[in-house]
Order: sequence, then structure tokens, then C-alpha cells
Amino acid sequence: MDTVIVGAGHAGLATSQRLTERGIEHVVLERGRIGQSWRTQRWDSFTLNTPSWMNQLPGDGESDLDEPLDGFATHQDLVGRLERYAWRWDLPVREETEVERVERIGDRRYRVHLAHDAGPPIECGSVVVASGCQNVANLPPISAAIPSSVHQRAAIEFRNAAGLPPGAVIVVGGGQSGGQIVEDLLHAGREVYWSVSAVTRIPRRYRGRDILEWLVDAGFYEATPETVSDPAELTATMPIISGVGRYGHTLSLQWLAARGATLIGRMTRVDGTTLTLDDSVEACVRFGDERSASVREMLDEGIERAGLPLPPSEPDEADEPFAGYGTLESPATLDLAKAGVSAIIWATGVTGDFGYLPDGATENGRPKHERGATPADGIDVIGLPWLTRRSSGIIYGINGDAEMVGERIEGRVRSAT
Repeated sequence: MDTVIVGAGHAGLATSQRLTERGIEHVVLERGRIGQSWRTQRWDSFTLNTPSWMNQLPGDGESDLDEPLDGFATHQDLVGRLERYAWRWDLPVREETEVERVERIGDRRYRVHLAHDAGPPIECGSVVVASGCQNVANLPPISAAIPSSVHQRAAIEFRNAAGLPPGAVIVVGGGQSGGQIVEDLLHAGREVYWSVSAVTRIPRRYRGRDILEWLVDAGFYEATPETVSDPAELTATMPIISGVGRYGHTLSLQWLAARGATLIGRMTRVDGTTLTLDDSVEACVRFGDERSASVREMLDEGIERAGLPLPPSEPDEADEPFAGYGTLESPATLDLAKAGVSAIIWATGVTGDFGYLPDGATENGRPKHERGATPADGIDVIGLPWLTRRSSGIIYGINGDAEMVGERIEGRVRSAT
């Protein structure tokens, strides 16, 4: 076997298609079913935040999409598309085949051990790590101090409000997942406390187009790690936004607060049923306002530099700057029992499980790589944020990265013959 690909999500299938076109023998091993994380770790109302024209895989055409190019797919839509993609290209996917560990057995040779009697080990010359970095919940240490009477669930475990016990809900985390889950709970009539954080906000539509159309035209997604002036940008939380609705919509802390969410600060201490909270709410609201204004200013400057006409800016209630600075107050404490809080949802980030990789391929629990090539010769990684450019962490960037990995593996195969 030339190559084993671990994971049959969009990154693994795109890489498989590139290898199939090159005639390289390989197999794609998936711990569950195709698109397992998309299938099982998204809430019911979840949609992609990128319009469908940004989510085409290698060899896809517009006719392969189920929704309008400027629409937004649900996670069920995407899973169905991934299954059809594997069938259309006759990709060698083995479902329900979990990788237990990858063992180095020689110079650029590996033995892939399978879990749960899924079959004998597979020996290969290349391993592609496409198992994803958004399928393991990252819970903060303070979660261990929450009383057992309060139900706790990570965002990737949340499905809908009906699956939670009756009562108020705290959502922790101000990013995309947190904002979208808050809106989902409010729509279901639940009382919501939202423990917010400083996260960039961008408008969903701007001057007649989806904001991402402007950002693509501006070259925003082509930025490489080397060209980013602020290193913090490489680990920053994705901007808060939603793809729910025909054209999606903007989300902001103040807009959701106006719809019933109570904004609270970050939890700093738990004493019995009492939470101590910091006073960061106003700073978080201000950060979102400033970042949205900065993005709009950047785009306006780019449009003017290009000599293009500046279309009018449509009204967007959710993107309006907060008008009450200096008056925004949030509680210093919150008694869970008195507030009737029955559940906490931790939208505090996710990571991946890469413990199956051999020594030398990881650092601090994550793949160590340079443009997808790890120090363990023959092991490549794909689908990680900033692998080669800003777009690497989303489906939009997978075509170029899959082509790069395919070329690298083809070079190894040729050199070995």
C-alpha cells in the first residue's frame, strides 16, 4: 500500500481524489462513517458559515451543490454531498475502521494498527493525517468545580433545547458556536445567560454582497503565516457570524442581548452554587464593534483603490455599534440555584486527537509540520488552520492543500520505484 489517509471528512476525501487521479494506491480509514464529525458533532440548526460556492471539493462543479451558490448548507447537506463525492470518484473508503496507532518500521515505512479488530495492520510508505482538529471538546478547568446538580455539555454534544433539562441555560464562549447556540436557545424560548469573550464580529452582508465575497476578492484568505504581522491572528477565534437563513445573518453580543440573552463576564471562581464573574462584558462588546468597523474600513479602502464604485451600505441592526457604553452593567456573581440554571454549554473551543501518531510527528499534542509535512518523513497533515494560508482551515482552501499533498506523495512513490 502506498498511502493510508486517516479520516473521511472533506480533507481526507479531497486528498483521496487527488491520489486517485494520480493512480496512487491508497485507502481512506474512517473511525465512523463518512463525514463523521459533521454527522454527529453538530447541533440540529447548524449551518456552514461559508456560502456554498466556497465549499466545492476538487473536481466539483456547480451542479454538485444542493443549494444556491450564495446559500448555506446544513451539516446534513454537507454529509450527503461528501457521501456522493466518495461514490462519484469511487474513493477507497473503509468506514467503521478506527486507527489505534501509527508505528514507524523503517526508513519512510509505517505500520498502521487498527482498533477493535477492524483488520490486520496496514503497511505503507505515506500517512496523511486528515482526522480533523475540531472533534474533541476543550473544557476549561473551572468546569470541574460546577456542582453536579447542573447538567454540563460541550458545544459539540449539544443538539437542541429539548435535549436539555428545564430551566435557564448558561452558554460559555463568545465565538461562532456560542452565538449560534444562544440564538437557537432563545428561539426555543429558553432563558439564557451568555458568558461572553472578546471575539471579532463581521457583518454577514456588506454593500450588496456576502462579506466573504469581498474578503476573497481582497486576497484575505491568501495570507500566509509568514505575512501575518500579529502572531495572535494565527490562533484567533473565528469571527462570530451565522449562515442560518437564505443569506445568513449577522450576530452580535448586543443584538442577542436585545433578544433576551443576559450577558455576563468570564467565570473566575465557583463557590458551591455561586459563580464569581469578571467585568469584561462592556470590553467584549466594544471589541466586536471596533473589529467590525475595522473590517468594513479595510474593504472600503480596497474597493476605492481598485477604482470600483462604492455600492451603498444596507442597514444591519445586528451590526449597529452599541449605543450604551458607560451604562452596560453585568452581575459580579450569579447564584445558579436562585437563577434556576439547570445546564451549562461550554462553547470554549475544540481540538483534535492525534495521540495515534508516532514520536516526532507531534508537539504539545498537535501535529508539528511545515506546510503540512511533519518531521516524521512520510507523514503529512491536512485540514489544519493556517497549514499553508488563512483558507487552509475551511473547505475553501482544501483544493490547493490537497494538490500540494498529492504532489508530495507522488514524488515519494516515484523516488521509491
